[in-house]
Amino acid sequence: MSAIIVQILQLLATFLPRIIAGASAAEVTNIIGIIEQAVPLAVDVGEALAQPIRNMITALRSSGVVTPAQLDQLDTQEAALDAAFDTATAAATAQDAGP
Repeated sequence: MSAIIVQILQLLATFLPRIIAGASAAEVTNIIGIIEQAVPLAVDVGEALAQPIRNMITALRSSGVVTPAQLDQLDTQEAALDAAFDTATAAATAQDAGP
């Protein structure tokens, strides 16, 4: 199931510039909602899911259609993604180090 999610998000990230070219604020909000739901999954799935999410965030930021409030939401989601991976990395490092 996670492979399908990764493929869907990769596809969405690929087409995102075309999608947001004529997007309304509500449509951008819907895309940000998808990102918000995908961030927690990214920790479980790994970098294969994190990169499409980062690509989507980058595409939205550079689109020129995102409001300041939406930029704040994107910043929050990117920070959450980074923090989750930092935590996972620290836990793996600690586990590898052993007692």
